[in-house]
Amino acid sequence: VTPLQVQEFSRACSSRGCETYLFAAALGGVGPAGVGQVPARKLRREKTKERAVREQSDLRAKRETTAALAASAPYDFVYERYSLWSHAGMTYARAAGIPGILEVNSPLIDEQTKYRGLIDAAGADRVSRECLDAATTIIAVSDEVGTYLEGIEQARGKVHVVPNGVNVEKFSGLKRTRHSDN
Repeated sequence: VTPLQVQEFSRACSSRGCETYLFAAALGGVGPAGVGQVPARKLRREKTKERAVREQSDLRAKRETTAALAASAPYDFVYERYSLWSHAGMTYARAAGIPGILEVNSPLIDEQTKYRGLIDAAGADRVSRECLDAATTIIAVSDEVGTYLEGIEQARGKVHVVPNGVNVEKFSGLKRTRHSDN
């Protein structure tokens, strides 16, 4: 399913009267109530375990994503959750002359290299810098991610830390339960 932050952001925009469109490589599953009203477009993604093939396929998907964005235009802004190999949203926003807001949750290249493996590290770095450069505003979800981003020339001066939060309305009706250690 699409990440919870994306679902909540989409729902918040829609609930305030914004016309919202969601473009994602993964839409599966049933999201929280209220997200279903947001029109969603599933983008193509290569289904292969061969990392090198998938990396290059994801990189080529930029053209399809940019075309999908253009087909649903115009927009007031583009909000993109940073993902490895993806920079179509920020590239489109820059070309369209509209704000591009990029949400960054972690240093993805470092994580991919350490935990899953990365074949084209130079290409991933180039795409990441293009994405950061095209963004007009970058949202980091923690001070640590903000510090990491400020260390990258293309992001410097555009970073705002907005920590992940919780939608308290979702928990307002829950009853507290006391647990005993006995």
